[in-house]
Amino acid sequence: MTNQYNHHHYIEQSQGLLGSTYYGTFFKEHFHSQAGAWEETCHNFIETPEILNYVYTQNPKELTILEIGLGQGTGYLTLVSKLTSLPIENRPFLQFFSLELFEECLLFAQETEKKIQRSQYSKYSEYSDDSLNYYPEFNSQNFFENKNNKNKNSQNIFISKNTYGHLEVLWGNALETILLLKKKLVQQNINIDFIFHDPFSPSKNPELWTGHWFEQLRSISHSQTRLSTYSCSKVTKKGLSEGGWFYEKKAGLPPKREILLARCSTLQGSTLKK
Repeated sequence: MTNQYNHHHYIEQSQGLLGSTYYGTFFKEHFHSQAGAWEETCHNFIETPEILNYVYTQNPKELTILEIGLGQGTGYLTLVSKLTSLPIENRPFLQFFSLELFEECLLFAQETEKKIQRSQYSKYSEYSDDSLNYYPEFNSQNFFENKNNKNKNSQNIFISKNTYGHLEVLWGNALETILLLKKKLVQQNINIDFIFHDPFSPSKNPELWTGHWFEQLRSISHSQTRLSTYSCSKVTKKGLSEGGWFYEKKAGLPPKREILLARCSTLQGSTLKK
């Protein structure tokens, strides 16, 4: 089945929990691999950077995430499913920022969220009844209010928030929206803890894989920030190195063999490369 959107086609996938993904006609690439959108997101951005271990061992009051590429919302929704599997007293306040070029991706994220609320993914036991009622939702009224009441200062920013979290999507060219986000983070004295680097590939979207780009990401990070990405290409390694990141190869989700995990600093004796 194929549905036409402004810049994307919706296609059915034969594998994976979500059973579907999107094809970006602008960049001419799929959002996710045939391993499955949910499974790939969980492996690349939750398990590989060990977010839950960080929450358990560091017990942070706040957890701040930056995602490059909202896509169909699986980055945020997968993270929420994992965090809400924890006892309430161990759940941090979640600040989740996402940079996305295409506004229609909000529709995709809302549809994914609705599917979860209809219990289509019930085999994922970590999705408790309060999973999407605890942290902010893509389908919240607050989100629509921000969209329908644009003003000069917020026309590219969509926000959903509650007592337990802050979900914010900045629409537009990431080279520009990263500067808006940086200004906001500096004003609030916030650094990013984890980066889900998930734009289209270096061959299709090269601007988001350069040394300059990764340097921008490093400027809003702290010494222990972890960046994970599906790309293990020479271009990606070069960009990370030039941007001041130390990286190492990690096992990918089959059929992908390897992915990359990067940090802003390295410990003595570490195998991380720069």
